[in-house]
Amino acid sequence: MSRHRRIRTEKVQEQLRKSFAAEGFELMDNDPRPFWAKFDGVNRESWTGQKLDITNWEDETSFVQWFVTILTVAATTVIFVLTIIIGVGIMNVMWISIRERTREIGTLRAVGMQRRSVIAMFLTEGFLLGLLGTSAGVVLGVAISALLTGAHVVLPKGAQLVLMSEQLVVTPTAGWLVFAVLFITGTITLISLIPSFLAARLKPVSAMSHVG
Repeated sequence: MSRHRRIRTEKVQEQLRKSFAAEGFELMDNDPRPFWAKFDGVNRESWTGQKLDITNWEDETSFVQWFVTILTVAATTVIFVLTIIIGVGIMNVMWISIRERTREIGTLRAVGMQRRSVIAMFLTEGFLLGLLGTSAGVVLGVAISALLTGAHVVLPKGAQLVLMSEQLVVTPTAGWLVFAVLFITGTITLISLIPSFLAARLKPVSAMSHVG
């Protein structure tokens, strides 16, 4: 919850407390803990009757914040591992590409292509591989998310409590999609630097006489 929304919520909460108190209702002391965490304290009180407890949704769902944090850490770890796997795969592809095109690189260097042009050529190849692959993955992910949401899959009771929804709803945000494309594409482009520099360092004579 943003600071502005938090302040507004607290003001509304305080206004409700004053309104109910003015009507003669007895209120519990403001306690930000979820309702089930207040049972012991309420049972020990000597009063009889009923008191009103006014809380907000953030207080009532605070007990699941630790679970959300664990999920966020797990998702970040998975993304990091997948990025490494993708990077290693792209590097292998670049190595194979350089090895198969060694004579071509030698020919280009022999006719006057500068080393920076060779680096730029392979960096562009790595950039396009990352951009097209990530974009295709984003489109596929959005399509699968739409299908899952449209299928109205009913969640188990435990999942409903955590996700606060009776049905499975997957809604990718535009910001995360753009970040995924830029981050993975940029990472793959940087990884392509190593094979690009090695390709640029090949001597034209040695590269042109390369066999296999």
